Formats: sequence, C-alpha cells, structure tokens
Amino acid sequence: MIKGDKVRPLIIKGDIYFSKNILGKIIKNKSSEIKDNCIQVLTLNNLDKFQKGYSCYIFESNKICNHIKQYLEQNLITYLINVKSADTLCENDVIEIHGNSGIINILYRDDSYDNVLVLTNQCNSNCIFCPESINYRKRKNFNNVERIKKIIDLIPSDTHSLCITGGEPTLYKEKLFEILRSCKEKFQNTNFIMLSNGRMFYYKDYAINYVKSRPNGTVIAIALHGNNSTVHDMSTRVNNSFKQTITGLKNLYDLGEKIEIRIVVNKLNYKILPSMAKMISKNFPNIFRVNIMGLEMLGNAALNKEKVWINFNESSKFVNKAVCILLLNGITTNLYNFPLCYINKELWQISAKSISDYKVRYTEKCLDCKVKNLCGGFFESTYKLGKVNVKPVK
Repeated sequence: MIKGDKVRPLIIKGDIYFSKNILGKIIKNKSSEIKDNCIQVLTLNNLDKFQKGYSCYIFESNKICNHIKQYLEQNLITYLINVKSADTLCENDVIEIHGNSGIINILYRDDSYDNVLVLTNQCNSNCIFCPESINYRKRKNFNNVERIKKIIDLIPSDTHSLCITGGEPTLYKEKLFEILRSCKEKFQNTNFIMLSNGRMFYYKDYAINYVKSRPNGTVIAIALHGNNSTVHDMSTRVNNSFKQTITGLKNLYDLGEKIEIRIVVNKLNYKILPSMAKMISKNFPNIFRVNIMGLEMLGNAALNKEKVWINFNESSKFVNKAVCILLLNGITTNLYNFPLCYINKELWQISAKSISDYKVRYTEKCLDCKVKNLCGGFFESTYKLGKVNVKPVK
C-alpha cells in the first residue's frame, strides 16, 4: 500500500499544561500584532520568536527557555510541548485543543482546497452505505451555533473554498440560516458547497429561506440513490425519503439554485444508473452538475459490505453508460473515487482526483501505471477490505 503524495494529519497530540479547551488560529514561527484567539506555534529553531500575549502556545520540543516557561506558569497560560508533528501546522490553520488530553484537531487547513465546516454528526437518514456508523451518530453532537460562528470568524476571508456538511446540516432548521448568513457576510469570493439529503427542502418555505440566507453562488449537493422509492428508501432506510428528496430537488430547481446531484454507486443501484441518468435528464435538464461517486468502505458501508459493495469491473459498464447519457443531454458530469483503469479512456477528463490526501492510497502495481499522476487512486478503507484489483495502464 502506497500513500498519496502529500498527507497532513487532521489530529496530532502533545503534552499539555494548564489544561483548557482552546479554539484558535495558528501564528507560526513569527510574532503578530493580533493575538486574540491566536495560538503561537514555535519549532525548536524558532524559540527566539516567542512573544507574550497569545491565548495558547505549541512547542515542537520540550526544550523551552526558562524565562518562557516561567511566564507561562505564572500566568497559567495553556501550552503544549513535545508536539512531534508541529511542522504539519501551517500559518492560519484553525485548530481545537482538547484540554483533558492534549489532542489537537485541525479544523481548517490553510493550504488545502478540501476544507469542511462540520455542523453536526446527526442525520435524519441512516444510509446503508454511509461511511459513518450509526454508533457514531448516536453520540449526539450538535455544535453550538456561537462556536460555529467563532470558527467562521477565525477562517481567513480569502479562503478558496468551504464545504458545509454533517451529518445533515438542515437538522439545525432555522438556525442553519444564521450560520449561512455569517458565511455570506464574511466570505465574498469563496466557493461554497453544502451537502444534504435534501429532505427538508420538501417544505417550500424552508427552501425559499435557504436561498435568501446562503452565500452567493453556493452549490447545494443532494444525494439521490435511485430513480424510484424502492431503491432510494432501501438505501436511506427511511420511508418516503425518495418523495421528500425529489420534491426538495424540484423546489430548489424551480428557485434557480445551483444543484449538484450526487449518486453513490453500490450494489443496490448500479444496474439502474442509466435509468437514473435518463430521469435526471428529463426532469432536471438544466441542473448544475451530476457527480457519480465510488463507495468509501467505512462505517455502515463496511458493516453492510455484502449488501452494498460492487467491484469496479462489474459496475463500470453501467457507470460509463450513465455518464454518456448525461453528457449527451448537455449535463456537466464528473466521476469521483474511481481508478482510471476502470473508466473508458474517453471519460478520463471528467474523472476527478477527489479522495482527500490523508485517505488516498495506491497499490504497488500502480507504480507501473503511466497515468498514476492523473489517477485519484483508492480509499484506504477499500484497500484494507481487499477490494482492490488494478489494471495498470501501460
């Protein structure tokens, strides 16, 4: 197994003193006039740049000067030492430090186009192939709206892109609009996408209020699992979810929203992909785009692997046919999470390197492939399940 070219972990750890939960923005190996809600990070060779006044400090080593240690201890300021991966932290990253453990969660990576604003782990569906498990979603975690707004405030206003996700963001109901308005006010040129199952947009008033609140140009990405209630509801394991999602799609479509339909290919729907493509082309001819996606074999998907996993060589002809139908009808279409060796060469140009850098893996055979640098590879979870059989392009 070979990792992707660049991996920045989302969780690192150190030894913490004066334990306190901290949410802040990174100032690294330099001083700054702005110190409120900022955390100074100093690697071993940059201790001379230490400056008083930050809310927290992170040191790569335990070799800190006595005068620094004395200042921190006299003022009961939270600090961490022995953070061996401190070099992975970048200027303007947004992090959260858990005071009881010294764990550092990286919530925003300033050098990445793959940043997410996670609102909750809760969802009103229980998709059979969800990469999160039902046990994870049972641990109720609705982030306080003020905490979310603080994270928004810490993210640089010129960030390239943000994905608003969950769980299901619309479970915040009207409070979601408050979050969206905060984003709209701060980020003028950021590309936004919000992931949803679309069910709350069944209520037209909710769809209208969403449109009024969301940042300009936001793409709303809605998951569709079949072209009928049997397959879709079997996937979500919620009765009437197909009716709610389709109606929600229509309400947003009629309001002129940028809609992305997401189709996750699995054993339940791979044979009806061409029929789904025809339905989309007929009912939503001017839709913004359709993304057809491979499974991530974690959580519910791993638990139900016999019911949902379909090998790439079995699904590829249906995927390719569905894509052709959509493209012939003038609908922008992308392929996510599929290795190039299972896609028609004519469609390589619409295949995205979509797997996050810390999740993507390649096999030893991939080293001999001429198009490895163009290929998005595999999820690590897929590899670990033994579901990878590549056909290197010579």
